[in-house]
Amino acid sequence: MENITSLSSIYALYQKLYEDIYVMNDETDLQYFKFVADSMKAYYPNSSLTKHLFENISLRERQFETQSKMEELLSYAEEKGSLEIVLPDIHGDTVRLSDLKGKVVMLIFWSSRNAQSISSMINLQNIYNKYNHKGFEIYAISLDNNRTQWISAINFNEFKWINVSELSYPDSHADRMYNVTRLPTNFLLNKEGALVTRDIYGRTLEIWLDNLL
Repeated sequence: MENITSLSSIYALYQKLYEDIYVMNDETDLQYFKFVADSMKAYYPNSSLTKHLFENISLRERQFETQSKMEELLSYAEEKGSLEIVLPDIHGDTVRLSDLKGKVVMLIFWSSRNAQSISSMINLQNIYNKYNHKGFEIYAISLDNNRTQWISAINFNEFKWINVSELSYPDSHADRMYNVTRLPTNFLLNKEGALVTRDIYGRTLEIWLDNLL
């Protein structure tokens, strides 16, 4: 890359092929971002462009790391099915995710402390009621550490599906297994227990269920 000490080199990093597709959009392109960033730090340490460039590099690194982990997860799922989870429900009974094979299962991570999670779960109720008798189940993992608060949220909102939790957040393990970085996050498993897609809601979820059930 020429003129690496020029501020114009920053703009060169963000050239687009199309409206929403960048020329430098692969993980291997990060080296060019870092070359320019190091140069900008040396010549323009106080520039806001330099600061934003370093922030963008950190963001891209996290995104590529997440993408890599998700690809590993999908590869494993394609080969062996979903990763096994064994957790206690609100009654203390152990429920294995693998015991639900034969049903289409939504594995959802949520928290009673997270308003967006609660809203998402409430919006799932109509779909659950519509498809549950056809073989659709929800395995909801709460990332909580307060049993009373967790159960209160379930009872108050009348979440009738399978509710489980380690009650050890932030030291829980299931969310790490599935590389959960935000709440809510969901994964859809087919009748064989293999992961087929993630983070789907509303009409999109219904279309998937119509095809899988």
